[in-house]
This record gives sequence, structure tokens and C-alpha cells, in this order.
Amino acid sequence: MSFPYTYSDKIYFSRNKKDINSIESLIVKNLLNKHSFSSPDYDKTDILKANSPFLKIPFLFEFEINSGEINYIIHLDQLLKIILIVIIFAALFSYASLSFFFWFASLFSILFYILNIMIINSYIHSVISKILEKNKLSVSEKESLSEEQEIWLNDKSRCPACGHYLSDIDLSCPECGLHLKRSRHTIPLDTSKYKNESVKYHYKKK
Repeated sequence: MSFPYTYSDKIYFSRNKKDINSIESLIVKNLLNKHSFSSPDYDKTDILKANSPFLKIPFLFEFEINSGEINYIIHLDQLLKIILIVIIFAALFSYASLSFFFWFASLFSILFYILNIMIINSYIHSVISKILEKNKLSVSEKESLSEEQEIWLNDKSRCPACGHYLSDIDLSCPECGLHLKRSRHTIPLDTSKYKNESVKYHYKKK
């Protein structure tokens, strides 16, 4: 199911050498033992049940951990059922006109739904952030470097910004123009081994 039955978001955290399975186990253990989450009748341990801090509305919480981020889905079936029950109850005992009731039902549904999503999402984000930080996995807005960029940084033959392959004589990336921290070559320079490369000479004024 998708929106409005579910709401998805993610939490970014700093990468380290910890195994993804160990982080998942760590989160599940803390949620079950310290934060009033429970495990429903599912085979998967990454689907948990909890109650909203606001009106104690039950919801299911499902998450998946990738490198540097936790993607999670909040199942809101119970919230939608409560909204529907309130609207039906109001319809049975309301003496207002049909148009007024329509606007009331629409406004109530939207505001109540958004309010609960904000509260539940904030609650989950806060709980998981505390678990990560307690276990020395700092939470961040977004990872500044992707895995691909980290590979480029460790490979001196590639530009750390765009990944373009560099020659030993490049002082800036031919593709994106990034200035490279290399010492300038002095003349004379043996260019016999760079047959397929263009050579840039830099003359320093005295």
C-alpha cells in the first residue's frame, strides 16, 4: 500500500565499519526493550508495532537499513479507520446542513491526519536518533559523500569530484575543472611516456 495508508521517510547517519545486520539488531533490541515497541505476528523482525504519543493510536513501523541511511515506512491503517469512525459518528448526530458537514469532515480529516503523521514521524525520528547517537553513530541531514565519491577519493588516478580519469600531468580536472593539489612540474619535463596526453606548461615569472 502507498499514501495515504503509509508514510515513508529516512534518517541519515554517519557510516562506519559496523555491519548493517548488527545496526538493525541494535535498533530492534532498543525499540523492544526501552521504547514500548512490540513485535506483531510477523516473521520479519524489522516490522514493529507501537502507539502514537498523541491519543495512543496504534501504528506499524517497518524499516530497512542501507549504507548511511535508514528508510522506514509508517503504516496508518488504524488512523484512517479512526477518522472514518469519527466522520460517521458526526454524520449520525449532526443537525448541520450537508454542505457544512462536508466541509467539516474534509477539514477535520486532513488536519487530523497531517497532525498525527507529524507527531508519529517526529517520535520515530527522535527515538532512532537517540539510539544511533548513544551507540556512536552520529545522525546527519545527509551524507556529504556517496560511496562512489569515496572510491574516487581513494583512487589518485580519478577526480574526487566527478570521477574523471586523470593523467600524472593534470593540475586540474579536464572534465569539471577542479583544481588538484599537485606540485607543478618544472621544465625540462620528460613527456615521452605521455604520448596520448596533452601537456600543459606553466611558466613561473621571476
